Amino acid sequence: MMGLIKNLAIIFSVFTALLYISCDEEALEMGYSCVSNECFSEERGQYLTLADCQSVCGNVADTTNKVRSWNCVDYGCVEVADDTGTYASYPDCEKICSSTETTVFQSCLDGQGLWALYPACPPYVLGPPLDIYVDIEDRFEGWMEIECVQEENKLRVMFYDQNIYAEVDVNGVLNIPSQTFEADFTEDFGEMNSVIGDDFFIDIQVSGNGSIDATSGQLNLDFDFTVPGSEWLDMTSCVLLLDRNIPDDVKDED
Repeated sequence: MMGLIKNLAIIFSVFTALLYISCDEEALEMGYSCVSNECFSEERGQYLTLADCQSVCGNVADTTNKVRSWNCVDYGCVEVADDTGTYASYPDCEKICSSTETTVFQSCLDGQGLWALYPACPPYVLGPPLDIYVDIEDRFEGWMEIECVQEENKLRVMFYDQNIYAEVDVNGVLNIPSQTFEADFTEDFGEMNSVIGDDFFIDIQVSGNGSIDATSGQLNLDFDFTVPGSEWLDMTSCVLLLDRNIPDDVKDED
């Protein structure tokens, strides 16, 4: 009888120990990990307590003396050593940047609307025998309309009564892939009808880059085309400066 009691006592002790260990492991499931010098709670974290994490990660020392922010670059969060980044915390950046679904960038929304347009373009000049002179700046109106295509994070730019598209990232950096639009040069080449006929609509390849935010923007454009009346390929460049403040005289143009 004593032997049975002793065996039951041993079994009970082993069971209690196993139960304690199991509970202890469950308690260790949650912890803290150091990511980009900040501590975040997560399952099976690197550190058991927040204090342990901060002592290594540097939050305690840095939060009072160092301002940090993050940018989203190629679907990853990159730390910036000051407050110029798009996101003030790593979780805010990670939530947007790592998303597999299309998230509308604020930079795309900032870019849409009406803009005052200030072109900075050299004239296009081609000597004899064609003697072509085109005042490129004069071909632009004083304003431009841009629309955010939200499902693609692209900007649709109303250009020569047509559309060209610019890809925009979370920081407002623009990429304008090569695309074609048709331009009417009747006023410029009308006197050349004996050379090039009555068709003054020319296909032009446009590409470039730029940047945009809520108040200003810049489009750096390259134009490639075939010179009218010939088989010559040529190009010219143009910078378009955008300003959100449209002067009253420009608003009254239409």
